[in-house]
Amino acid sequence: MSPDDILPRDWPSLTHNLAQLGYLSASIGGFGLALAHDASTHARALFEEVKAYQQARPADPAAAVKFDQMHMPRLVGAEKILKELAIEAAKTLEDSLAHAAPAKRVRHPVWNDVLFSQYTQKMKAELDAKGKGK
Repeated sequence: MSPDDILPRDWPSLTHNLAQLGYLSASIGGFGLALAHDASTHARALFEEVKAYQQARPADPAAAVKFDQMHMPRLVGAEKILKELAIEAAKTLEDSLAHAAPAKRVRHPVWNDVLFSQYTQKMKAELDAKGKGK
């Protein structure tokens, strides 16, 4: 697997297609793409760290166990963060598609009842709070 597998190959077409979905979908989708980019950057760093870990790991079994105990928790934690970023990016993009207008007509954005992404849930809460403040 390569970090490049996370990101789209054709950014201009993807950005154009997001804009076609409507401004709410494009806004949510843009953030989803930013999360995917963060996941890709994190994956690159993790892969390089794993390579360095494999090269620095001692051949002596006793020293290798001590080395593993010292470095493995950091690698496992970085893998967990990568998975969370990738899952959140996918959920945010799902939310973006779910908010696409069914037809090309001007309308006010209507939030779906079910939101998967933490970002989308927070965005909705903030916009609702602004709407109530008027």
